[in-house]
Amino acid sequence: MAMMAGSAIGSGDGNVADGGNAGGYPLRRWQRECLRAWVRAGRRGIVDVATGAGKTALALAAVKEAEARTEGGQMRVRVIVPKVFLARQWLTDIMAQLGVRRGEIGICSGELREPDRRVTIYVLNTARTAVSKHILDDLRSGRSVFLI
Repeated sequence: MAMMAGSAIGSGDGNVADGGNAGGYPLRRWQRECLRAWVRAGRRGIVDVATGAGKTALALAAVKEAEARTEGGQMRVRVIVPKVFLARQWLTDIMAQLGVRRGEIGICSGELREPDRRVTIYVLNTARTAVSKHILDDLRSGRSVFLI
């Protein structure tokens, strides 16, 4: 995955939380404020925003910010979506905005069960059985996990 330059949130150096962008898309003011609040909260939180408001761009900006602070690229990203069409949308957005190659992204759904990869997108019903095993395996291997 593409890594963001290791800079502090709020430093004014163009990082995502300071008005930088999420893979070419400038973040809106509310997204930058939300990202800063998430960092202050220990990189934990829940975002409750209307459909189409920019949750995906915010989540991908947060992934970039977290990866920049993860030693040796040992972070796994786990995305859970309710429908297959959203898994396809996330796949496209992750490749475009984070520069992740298709071979580094797995999809787990009723239609498709790709192997566990650096980024894995789960459709909700499949996530019930697969995601907990994958996260436990990650943690046992010493990798950080970013759950969306």
